[in-house]
Amino acid sequence: MAAEQLLPLVYDELRRLAGQKLNQEAAGQTLDATALVHEAYLRLVGDQQFVNRQHFFGAAAEAMRRILVDNGWRDQAAFDQDPDLDSIRNDRRYRSREAVA
Repeated sequence: MAAEQLLPLVYDELRRLAGQKLNQEAAGQTLDATALVHEAYLRLVGDQQFVNRQHFFGAAAEAMRRILVDNGWRDQAAFDQDPDLDSIRNDRRYRSREAVA
């Protein structure tokens, strides 16, 4: 099955999975569920063959996890390179504590 035929069949479930992954992340995540689905899907299509539906969604979950980790490292590197961004980082932490309280 071609990639363009597969996406409409699995999109809703991938979107739900992305939402679950994002809910586990700290406040201030720069990706939304749509972007996470698209990034993961781009990593999944290609030469990789999937044995069954469970294998596909397991690979999708792992791809999303890796994307979020990579994105976190990239954001952290940006903060580390620009000390003026410390106020933004502190503001994000403050807002996330307010949301929990």
